[in-house]
Amino acid sequence: MFASSNQEKLFKECRRLAIENIGYTIPMAKVLISLDDFLKTRLGLCSRDEELTSYSEFKVSKITRRAELPVGFD
Repeated sequence: MFASSNQEKLFKECRRLAIENIGYTIPMAKVLISLDDFLKTRLGLCSRDEELTSYSEFKVSKITRRAELPVGFD
């Protein structure tokens, strides 16, 4: 959630930078929502406590060893 006195400029700049840096066009909502609506649904359809709470816990173990040479980008 962003707040700005110049909302159109903020949207335009965010969209421009997304296209320029990651090649993605940010879609624009056709209808604006209120702050209360945003806070209620900020996680979408999974925003209720039941969807955020894990029903089970388990351990994860890595069984392979690390690479001998560092993994990097060329």
